[in-house]
Amino acid sequence: MATDRRVIKTRTAIASSFKRLLERNDLEDITIKMICDEANIGRKTFYLHFSDKYELMDQFLNAYLEQLFAACQDLNPNQLEAKTLIWLEFFQTNQRFFANLFRSSSSYLFRQKFYEFTRKSLLNKNLQLDPIELEFIDYGIDGLMEAIVVKNDFDNLPELAKKIAQILLKFENEAK
Repeated sequence: MATDRRVIKTRTAIASSFKRLLERNDLEDITIKMICDEANIGRKTFYLHFSDKYELMDQFLNAYLEQLFAACQDLNPNQLEAKTLIWLEFFQTNQRFFANLFRSSSSYLFRQKFYEFTRKSLLNKNLQLDPIELEFIDYGIDGLMEAIVVKNDFDNLPELAKKIAQILLKFENEAK
């Protein structure tokens, strides 16, 4: 079923406006009025597409994380370092957006999505991890990404990707 081009155009305007606002503001400070003004739409139009800003954020994050997951799919499972570098570059490119999400008092919504995404990505790598190791790594990656994004510490991404890949491979090798 094809989606009407007007719907796509409106949703794109809303998403772009939301991203621009989130790059400058905390999530809690963003109002539906701000989103509508930025997108040049009426409130009624916004509510035809989303029930609230949290549904918008949820769909927006899903799209971002699907994009990141797809970027890593083309690499074979042995290219863990290359996949890690793609992640780091993705977060660097979208640093202001993700920094505001991490700082937000509603960050638990983002963190849950990111946690699920990390788990899916790790399971997709076929690492032989028990549930405690998998959870440990999930939360470790979340904490590491928060530290990097919030501090804007992207000095040596290839070296950081190499180190993260080495840590993940240690878990895999010890599990064997």
